[in-house]
Amino acid sequence: MHISDVPNTIRVGEIVNGTKVYSGPKHVLYSTSLVINYDSKFPKQLKSKHVSLVYILCVNGEIYKIGQSSTKSGISGCMGFYLNAGQDDPGINRFAINWFMREELKKGNKVEVYMIYMEPIVVEVPGLFKSKSVTVPVSAKGIEETCLEQFYTIEDQYPCWNYQETG
Repeated sequence: MHISDVPNTIRVGEIVNGTKVYSGPKHVLYSTSLVINYDSKFPKQLKSKHVSLVYILCVNGEIYKIGQSSTKSGISGCMGFYLNAGQDDPGINRFAINWFMREELKKGNKVEVYMIYMEPIVVEVPGLFKSKSVTVPVSAKGIEETCLEQFYTIEDQYPCWNYQETG
């Protein structure tokens, strides 16, 4: 599925090879991390805003990965896990996605990030003695599951980098 077929996404930016060389004491697989060149139209306040979000990784416009995050550091924190894998202690999934992105960049392909998000909502929550109105993010898992379900309905498969869903 092409990202242009999905009307309610925001282009975050393009992933490229970073230039800052790692100078720490530990052995790392990659001397530079990946970085995002944020789209000039991407709202700056949304970079680190705590929202419920689904991120979509695309290669040459084709959707390769749909994931979710509710991190307090927004899309920049979410993508940081993927971009720095190979210079930190990542889980296997983040390391694999980092490797896939690097391989696509080596081929001269364009790797982009898009997102769908939902602002936090006000809800009444119980406390020890009384209820209180608080602003909380909705679980991004439900948004991700909806996106994956709709993708699967159209494509009869999950995006190629969604290995957990494909078993």
